Amino acid sequence: MEGLLKAIWVWGLLLGLSSGAVAQARQEVAKEDTVKSRAIALWGHVKDGFTYAALHGTFVTLMCEDSTVVDTMHVQCLDPGTPQEDTYYRFNVPPRRARYIIKAEHPDYYPEYVDCTVRYVARNSYVDARHHEMRRRQRSSFADRSLGEVVVKATKIRVAYRGDTVVYNADAFNLSEGAMLNELVRQLPGAELKPNGEIYVNGRKVDYLTLNGTDFFKGDNRKMIDNLPAFTVQQVKVYDKTTDRSEFLGYDTEKKAYVMDVSLKREYNTGCMANVAAGGGTDSRYAGRAFGLRYSDRSRVTLFGGMNNTNARYGRPGENGEWPEESLTNGEFVTRQAGGEFFWQNKARGIEDKLTANAEWSDQFVNQKSATEAYLPQGNRYTRSSSLQDVDYMGVNANNWLTWKTKDHLLTVHSYVGYDRTDTHGYARDAAFDADPSAVGGIDEVLDSAFLLPSSESARMRWLNRSSTRSLFEEWKYNVGHDMMWDAKLPWGDNLRLRFTGSLSRMENDRFEHYLLDYASSESEADRRNRYDRGRRRNYYYRPSAEYTFNFPNDWHFLTYYIYKQDYRSDSSPRYRLDSLAGWEVGRFGIWANCLPHANCP
Repeated sequence: MEGLLKAIWVWGLLLGLSSGAVAQARQEVAKEDTVKSRAIALWGHVKDGFTYAALHGTFVTLMCEDSTVVDTMHVQCLDPGTPQEDTYYRFNVPPRRARYIIKAEHPDYYPEYVDCTVRYVARNSYVDARHHEMRRRQRSSFADRSLGEVVVKATKIRVAYRGDTVVYNADAFNLSEGAMLNELVRQLPGAELKPNGEIYVNGRKVDYLTLNGTDFFKGDNRKMIDNLPAFTVQQVKVYDKTTDRSEFLGYDTEKKAYVMDVSLKREYNTGCMANVAAGGGTDSRYAGRAFGLRYSDRSRVTLFGGMNNTNARYGRPGENGEWPEESLTNGEFVTRQAGGEFFWQNKARGIEDKLTANAEWSDQFVNQKSATEAYLPQGNRYTRSSSLQDVDYMGVNANNWLTWKTKDHLLTVHSYVGYDRTDTHGYARDAAFDADPSAVGGIDEVLDSAFLLPSSESARMRWLNRSSTRSLFEEWKYNVGHDMMWDAKLPWGDNLRLRFTGSLSRMENDRFEHYLLDYASSESEADRRNRYDRGRRRNYYYRPSAEYTFNFPNDWHFLTYYIYKQDYRSDSSPRYRLDSLAGWEVGRFGIWANCLPHANCP
């Protein structure tokens, strides 16, 4: 019996061990099947080692560490016909540690080998290989090529579609000699140019313009369309542009921008250009502007300036001669501006910096007069009014954008500073009469008489009430800001983003006002007020934040973030009555108090 129990115990032990071994074997087989069913993408890019342009027709071979061929393919093209055109390859490889050799071949270039090591898999859905920067062969090494007789017939096509990109051929349009880019844009099929510089293509607004794929006074289209000669343009492309961050991460995290890119002809990719326009007219009217540009494939320096007294904030009217509403001002408006832009990027286009600066001075003088007559049962009421306003403005601002991009890191820094100052002088008068004062003269003469003579001493008119306001307003403000963003691709496939945003601003203004309301009747006391308003504002805020994105297969992304923000704002706007201060009237406003507004007074 004891022997039988021992045999049963041994048999059970062997059965458990065998079951465990079978289960473990099944788990290993299932794990191997999962590994075999999953694959990660091995991406790579091929470009000219000197110009960094895309290389079509390149043949790519993927090999193991021992040079065993794994797969082959020809490169594919992304965003053809745009400045972001890219030739790339993609192989699917097992998700395990391995070392590969990638060979790129092109008939006009020397073969280029790149080593790629897959170190971490985890949640990585792809691996980026180092770019193939291929060196062109010497011309003597090219094989002899003989071409037979051919007949070429050229046809200029105005519009072509390359995927989602609309391409316009600038040479296919008939333009006048000396035409600028704005005339070309007006002729593009489906395009509409607004007087303020906004561009619509097929009813969709273009977010901004680019020059050879890089920003050019982003947000101010008129700088380019009014100053770039049309004969230098080869193509105009309209497409949805992926943001730098989305391109860096490999998937869309931000909305694409609808841009219009202007590509220059090859002979104008490096050089200088300038244009000057000036004109004069009656009543001492004038307008002038100047623009200069020095550019190359990787740098650009732009200077511009302009001035006019034609009440126009923009340089020229729209297509049909209309001026935008925001460019037309009341009174006489004189403006002057100057500015520039500096752009530079390194050869690999991994570092770029753009600096813009602008300064503007303007002077607006407004003189408004009115004469009214109200028909009342007890007798008509006549009113005369006049107002003067002189506004002087000065503003300067500067912006700098710095971008640094590598395979695994993207740093973007934006800094800005601005300063504005406004001085406003104002003088307004009005008076009401019970008889028509036209016999005294014009509006100025009537008001002069009303304010110099008491109502009882006027033989030709009788005023009922009169009021006047003299004012001086001074304001200045400044603001500085900084926005820094750093994105990183982590080795295990996730993304990390750190960001710091902050700004500081301050504003101060002072307003002095002398107000008078006087009645002809001795029973009503005159209302005199000398007021002083003072405004002060200070504001700052800063906001650090951190984002961590978990990337899963099948384009699933889980975002976690933390944001801290502190905002401070201090406002002060006290109001004072200066009636009790003797001598205030002949102080800051003495020159206004002792002269008539129509007699060469400021």
